[in-house]
Amino acid sequence: MHVLKHAANVPDFTKRIQLTQVPCLTLRTLFAKHHITQLDALVMDAEGYDGAIVQNIPFDIVRPAVIFFEHKHLDSATREQCRTLLTQHDYLLFKRHSNTLALLNQLRSQHVAFATAWENAQSLNLGRMNT
Repeated sequence: MHVLKHAANVPDFTKRIQLTQVPCLTLRTLFAKHHITQLDALVMDAEGYDGAIVQNIPFDIVRPAVIFFEHKHLDSATREQCRTLLTQHDYLLFKRHSNTLALLNQLRSQHVAFATAWENAQSLNLGRMNT
């Protein structure tokens, strides 16, 4: 578990941790359950599980305009799998510090705000992942 990496920095670490089981759904099941067919943004920070979430986005149901995830804890193979998947689905990717921002390519011409964000991202040299 990623949280264990912080044990040395947290006083009484073991006393502060409680194991809890929570119900989980895949994105496909969640979207179907709530009849979601359009999504503006999918933002996650799942402490190392972001890659699994990205790889399980049901693009046949929904194509989020923006996907934002933390790549910091992903191994290089998972990062590459996410990059490949998102570029195959026509996303433009920007890597900045610990995070990746994926913008649906078609939004550049359809929405002024996204076009402006795209231009600003390029001028800030956010480290474009796909060329």
